[in-house]
Amino acid sequence: MGSFDTLNEQERDTRTGPREESQGRPKLSREDVLRMVEENGGPESLDLSGYDLSQVNLSDLDLRGVVFGTDWRTPHLSTACLRGALLIGADLEDANFVHADLSGADFFGSNLQNAVLGITNCTDTSFRRANLQGANFHWARFDNTDFTLADLRGSDFHSAHIGDIDLTNAKIGNQLVFENLEKYHALLRRHRVEEQTIHK
Repeated sequence: MGSFDTLNEQERDTRTGPREESQGRPKLSREDVLRMVEENGGPESLDLSGYDLSQVNLSDLDLRGVVFGTDWRTPHLSTACLRGALLIGADLEDANFVHADLSGADFFGSNLQNAVLGITNCTDTSFRRANLQGANFHWARFDNTDFTLADLRGSDFHSAHIGDIDLTNAKIGNQLVFENLEKYHALLRRHRVEEQTIHK
């Protein structure tokens, strides 16, 4: 599909399925994902955990309810690797990313409402202009993470590791969910988010 191709014809053959990649994860292309969604009768509950989706362009796809992660106790090697993936404008409502590696991924303008992103690695990840209302970030790791203009209303950062993040003009609503108010207000002070600007 033109610019969305992530592997050239010499590197893959969609008729024989995904290629094997490092760490035992089968490598998927955009075309592989589209085929699997069709075979599943839609994206809901499609299991993509355990696949290598690094650097793949999944922009603008309907991936509502897709399972990229595992349950909270399953080792992270069973989850999808999405390092550097492009998910710009994708619909990921209710998707499961638990334990997934999202480092360097770009979710610009994507819909992640009520998505579960617990225990994810969000280092160098962009959520600019993303809809993250009601998202669950329990125990996630953030460093150099961009939430500029993101909608974070009702999102839950309980026990998250928060390093350097950008909350410029993010919609926070009444307050984000943390394990205690002291940690919440410390976050606002550190990132210079004023109380009177976050309730809009």
